[in-house]
Amino acid sequence: MRQTLQLTSWRFCPDTQGANWETVTVPHTWNALDGQSGGTYLRTCAMYETTFRRPAGDTVYIRFEGANINTNVYLNGTHIGDHHGGYSAFQMDLTGNLLDGENTLRVFVSNEKDAVSYPATADYTFFGGIYRPVSLICFQGPHFSMEEHGSCGVFVTPLPGGQVHVDAHVCGGQTLKASVDSPDGQTVCTQTVPVYGDRVSMDLTVDSPLFWNGRKAPNLYVLHLALDDTDALDIPFGFRSVAADPGRGFLLNGQPYPLHGVSRHQDRENLGWAIGEAEHQEDIGLILEIGANTVRLPHYQQADTVLDLCDQTGLVVWAETPLNSEYLKSDEADAIMENQLVEMICQLYNHPSICFWSLANEISIGGVSDELLALLRKLQETAHTMDPGRITVMANMGSVDPASPLWRITDASSVNQYLGWYDGSMDDYGPFLDRLHALLPDRPLGLSEYGAEAVLTWHSDQPRCMDYTEEYQALVHESAWKAISERPWLMGAWVWNMFDFAACHRDEGGVRGRNNKGLMTFDRKTRKDAFWFYKACWSDEPFVYITGKRFLNRTGDTVDIKVYSNQEEVTLCCVDQEWKLKGKPVFLFRNIPFDGTDMHLTARAGDCVDTLTLRHVDAPDPSYVLPQPKTEVDSRVRQWFADLQKPKEEIVHREGYFTMQDMMDDIVRCPEAMAAIEQYWAGPLELSAPEQAERLRKGGSMPPAQIWRYIKKYLPEAAYDYLDAALANVRHPD
Repeated sequence: MRQTLQLTSWRFCPDTQGANWETVTVPHTWNALDGQSGGTYLRTCAMYETTFRRPAGDTVYIRFEGANINTNVYLNGTHIGDHHGGYSAFQMDLTGNLLDGENTLRVFVSNEKDAVSYPATADYTFFGGIYRPVSLICFQGPHFSMEEHGSCGVFVTPLPGGQVHVDAHVCGGQTLKASVDSPDGQTVCTQTVPVYGDRVSMDLTVDSPLFWNGRKAPNLYVLHLALDDTDALDIPFGFRSVAADPGRGFLLNGQPYPLHGVSRHQDRENLGWAIGEAEHQEDIGLILEIGANTVRLPHYQQADTVLDLCDQTGLVVWAETPLNSEYLKSDEADAIMENQLVEMICQLYNHPSICFWSLANEISIGGVSDELLALLRKLQETAHTMDPGRITVMANMGSVDPASPLWRITDASSVNQYLGWYDGSMDDYGPFLDRLHALLPDRPLGLSEYGAEAVLTWHSDQPRCMDYTEEYQALVHESAWKAISERPWLMGAWVWNMFDFAACHRDEGGVRGRNNKGLMTFDRKTRKDAFWFYKACWSDEPFVYITGKRFLNRTGDTVDIKVYSNQEEVTLCCVDQEWKLKGKPVFLFRNIPFDGTDMHLTARAGDCVDTLTLRHVDAPDPSYVLPQPKTEVDSRVRQWFADLQKPKEEIVHREGYFTMQDMMDDIVRCPEAMAAIEQYWAGPLELSAPEQAERLRKGGSMPPAQIWRYIKKYLPEAAYDYLDAALANVRHPD
């Protein structure tokens, strides 16, 4: 049988000169600290080296679970191969270059930016290194193919009626034996077929199969395959069907199954991406604790362990390619991107938890071109050819015009929208979703990102946007979830994010190098108040929680106490007084007397109890307030990609030419000015020119700057600069 040997002990050099070696353990990243500190971090080509004695077996492969971004592998000085892409596994045949004694493996890994590797730009740190396990896989005799895009070489397609189609790629062999075990461990069918050539197909039948039915019943069968008693694989799989409908939302096994969950980045404080099975298990355990039934694995392929856990626990998975934020216009980049999709589908094909293949995220940020649209259509074709049984989807920004083809390339559509944070008000979620649904009535729709930032330090009894308080974050989620839960046609909604994560270019909320939108802290040690709100909405585990655990110093004669619980009634007690409220999940006890001494509070809901002690202070605690708060005029947070969207050329205003300060009716009367504006809309902003022009014409004699504020909700943040650049090249007729 195959033998697998882990390669964990390596030497590492942070450059290619070889002068500064250190001993490290793989998984490893060189950005564990600088990648989370804010500002610049090391993006370089580094070297790893290890030695090993030739293992037993006549065929030896090396398998990398993940190395970011581009990798070149040398064995005993001979180049074995390279790999583009930082998230999928890859395998290389070492056999022909192995020595009988000691062998030296040298690996060059680069996380440098280049012109062909995705993602080109994104809102997270690109940690470098061999950050997932590396192993030698050794065979003696016939074996399953290691040449199928990093997969195990076997693809299992179960159908709801109980048929199981198996497509096995092999290297040699005479017979292939198969058996299937039911979820309770009983063998329910067997089959043996002869091997002819390098590909073997078989069809098995399971009578009255139990469905993989999400968190309700994640029934897993196991396919056991044996090739000539020299190689064997055990592959879990599940019977289920998935669909997306414009009116009924997400359908699992033909029934509506509204998806409510979170997104998950893989990095962790002081570790970066170099994490192991224990960290993956903890993350999935916390996602289950909150009561989610789905997880979006955004922006890149995540570890096999995560998908195994989702299979076992019933979490519906959205898996995504690294085509993020900015398109790289070249045939080579297109080919690399398509290969990353192929690798993801091949490697994750057998996981029943995966119901969505996401082709891209916010790809309009860097502009939309015919070449980008052609690539997206090609990816859609590839995904459907390889796997017609899953739903393709794409996450668009909320500013993308409903007339854009970006909404209609994939099977379903989804939107990233941060109302109450980057745009609009937290009360706008319902109207926004209804408007999008009305404009795209034939499209299944999801809300792939929403949320707000919270830093544990900051607190307020009058929270507002940009104060980065736990209290404001919780209010945003309360308002958003109300709108989501009232719209059964919505395919699903994914909170951004389950955990705070590293984004080295950020400096917000008094924290450098971090996106603070998580429901939990970067180190996974603290659940923010919003975590408990969702647990009250989603989880069946009885609990009660008094909010404000880090907001202890209070002023005034009375205080409002908010409690979250999934129980029907909560009793709040203070000394010899008590108050009762009904109406989960939010219990807001208003004007509780605060007599100038410490207040000891107890909340009870059934058998569940929580306590909190507040300290009375004479003046508001200044340590709860973010220094140098933003002004009321600048009432929304600036998007991380605002600079990326601005025109690349400097805007030069010349006398006699238009600017954004000219009157609208003057612009409308000048065909050249209108043509210039419409050209920009149709190009980098990817907007429907006739519809947007009509919006401007309705502005009458208002200056464009005022019209910009009027139509801001429909346009990307950089639209003002694009319009100004367009007008700056048109001579005023007067």
